[in-house]
Amino acid sequence: MQHFTSAIKLWSAILFSIAFVACQKPIEERIASDVQKWTEANCPRTIDALTRLDSMTYDIPSHTVRYHYAVSDIADSPLYWTQYDHEQALHRAEIAKQLRLNTEIKELVANKCTFQYVYHSASNGQKLYTLTISPADYQ
Repeated sequence: MQHFTSAIKLWSAILFSIAFVACQKPIEERIASDVQKWTEANCPRTIDALTRLDSMTYDIPSHTVRYHYAVSDIADSPLYWTQYDHEQALHRAEIAKQLRLNTEIKELVANKCTFQYVYHSASNGQKLYTLTISPADYQ
């Protein structure tokens, strides 16, 4: 759960800076540009002992914010994520609540963005887990 909470806090910091950028570009292009700049300046970033945020991306056609993580140690195993998958409803509900309540990302919520958390193995790059939170989940 800490993985997702940390990601929301990071995204909040990014959105705070986006809110003050006076730009004539459409919102989708501004978000994509700001996410890319933030990623170049701040990633990779250690989240906790097991998790590193490698990048964030914003896919304009799907309105999806993606957090790309590398995990190590005990989290660098499909078995670890099998347990996480069993608790997915709990994680989804908690993240959806945080997305609804976080005023710093209300622009993304208002634009009905999807939030996706993608976890890869730090040792071999294998995708281990993906959690997607759609607008239907948080509205």
